[in-house]
Amino acid sequence: MPWQDLITRNFGWKAFSVLLASMIWYNIHTDIDGEVIPRRGPLGHSAAERFSKVPIEILHPQGAALPVKLSPAQVDVVVEGPVEVLEQLQTREIRVFVQPGKDHAASSSKVPVQVFVPPGVTVIQITPQVVTLERGANGSR
Repeated sequence: MPWQDLITRNFGWKAFSVLLASMIWYNIHTDIDGEVIPRRGPLGHSAAERFSKVPIEILHPQGAALPVKLSPAQVDVVVEGPVEVLEQLQTREIRVFVQPGKDHAASSSKVPVQVFVPPGVTVIQITPQVVTLERGANGSR
């Protein structure tokens, strides 16, 4: 069998496979890049959007700003809301923070990540949901 037959034999199926693979790649690629993904919600037209590598703030109790280090220092946040709101939403409007516990004896602890978003926007997912807080580390974050 000559090598030309490898290309021309069942050409329709091969072309269909390449087209299907391209469509799957495009869908995954646009989802990863955080493009607005429209979908119909129970209250009307809404969308979901992913914000990657949002920095975490540390909310210290008043007068207790100890040097700490977070691991990881950034999270990914998926939010949902009206398309018009999400198109205007900026990463800086999503406030991600942790609150150190009152246990100052422990050198490290796991703390939950909390997120504040503007009105009309709902947090769907936070990755990771818990971060490690190391007390007494040089520098903050």
